[in-house]
Parts: sequence; C-alpha cells; structure tokens
Amino acid sequence: MTPALRSNENQSLKEGFEGLAKSIGISLLVERLAGVYTYQFVGLPDHREVSYRTHYTAKYLSGTIIQPKEDGRAYRWMPIASAIDSISNAALKSETNQIIQYPGTIWGGAFLFTYRDDKFESIRMTEDFYSLSGNSNIIINNNTKPMAKVTGIGGIFFKCKDPDKMKEWYKSHLGIDTNDYGASFEWRAEADPTKKGSTQWSPFAESSKYFEPSTKEFMINYRVENLEALIEKLKTQGVSFTDEMETYDYGKFIHLMDEEGNKIELWEPTD
Repeated sequence: MTPALRSNENQSLKEGFEGLAKSIGISLLVERLAGVYTYQFVGLPDHREVSYRTHYTAKYLSGTIIQPKEDGRAYRWMPIASAIDSISNAALKSETNQIIQYPGTIWGGAFLFTYRDDKFESIRMTEDFYSLSGNSNIIINNNTKPMAKVTGIGGIFFKCKDPDKMKEWYKSHLGIDTNDYGASFEWRAEADPTKKGSTQWSPFAESSKYFEPSTKEFMINYRVENLEALIEKLKTQGVSFTDEMETYDYGKFIHLMDEEGNKIELWEPTD
C-alpha cells in the first residue's frame, strides 16, 4: 500500500500515481478503481464537508524501493496480512481488507469520525460495505475468504444449580445423549449436504464466571465466517470486545456484549 495521494496540481490520476511511485523508486501500473468511501467528521469546525476516499489497485512493474530524505516514513515490501495488521486507522484497515478479500468488486461504504476538543475520539461505520459495480451476489472462490458474518448458532450455554443432575434429567426425559460437556447436535449444511457442523448445548454451574461481565444466566455462541474480518468491521462500528481472539484446534473465539448486556461468543469453527 502506498501513501495517500494528495495533490493540488492540475494532473491526471495516472500522472499523480506515477509521480508517487517514482518518489520511492518504483514503477507501477494502475489497474482499476477498487473502492469509494465517504468520511464524515464531527467535532472539527474546519472540516464539516464529507470527504471521499478512493482506492485503486496497481501492479508493480520495476524498481527498488528508496527512502526519500524529506519523508520520515520507512518504505518496504510486506506480506498482505502483515501490511493490513500495520494499519492503525480502523476505517482504512477495514476498507483495505474488504478490497483484498473481494478483488473483483468496486466497494462503497461510509464512516463517521468523532473528535472532541480537536482530539480524535472514535470511528464508527455508518453504512456497511456495498457493491458499486453491480455485483451484488459475490462469488466466493478458492482465492477469497467468505463474507464476514454470523452463519448460525454454535452453542447454547446456561447456568443451573446442579449441571450433572440437569444433564441427567434431559437425558432421562428428553433423550438427549449427554456427556461431560453437555451435548452436541450434529447437522448438515443446507447449501452443501456434504458439510457437517454442530451446535453445543451445555449447562454451567451457578458459580461459573464464564459469562462475566454479563449478569445474565445464559450465553449464546454464534458460528461465524471470517472472524478476523468481522472483528475489524465491528470495531469500526464502535463495538468493543471483552477479550482478544484466541485460536484452538477447533476454531477461533472472541467475546463481546450486546446492546442489553448479554455476553456473546463468536466462533469460527474448523469444520
């Protein structure tokens, strides 16, 4: 990713990008428009207009990166994942991630930047990503990741006085085949019956702290696709998390609170 191109000179985009690339010692071929995003600012009296940010994809042609003396930044080649992780602006990170995941679409979206006393406070996504290229049904192939979203219920967890007696009651009266962790219900995906998944049912002791900081007696686990992208998307919408994402043999997990104080578990399974 190159620095942003800003210019008050009378020049074409091609001339602007060529000059930008030349300043760091390389040659690029700008291929196509990839995204148009709007930024609105609150709390900045001198910046009341809506700004437009456009993204273009480019192909490296030749050259070796140099470090301009007048620029305090360091330029280097990086893997895509590392480059995205290095972006501190949550909106820019989310935009870039969306374009890289779905390279065949021109994306739109809107973000609200809030400032207080001229100091940055927060970024919130006010309009979710949408296609500007007429491709509303995105085809997912082996070179792209699935759309970041919830796909189903991964588990139902609830507190009770005696989990063992509760499991025995459900086994004796309702025929649920329980084990040490509760019960697992297997099913097949409607779109592809060859793919199997499962939903976990688990009673917890009243003293369990697993549902904290929620004071509720239950927690729902949601199965998701592309958890890392969903996390970045939620952050741009002002959602905070109670912990960091953790990865296990059976998937990735992270927790958050909903609007009414219910703790949510997001799970990207490996099945």
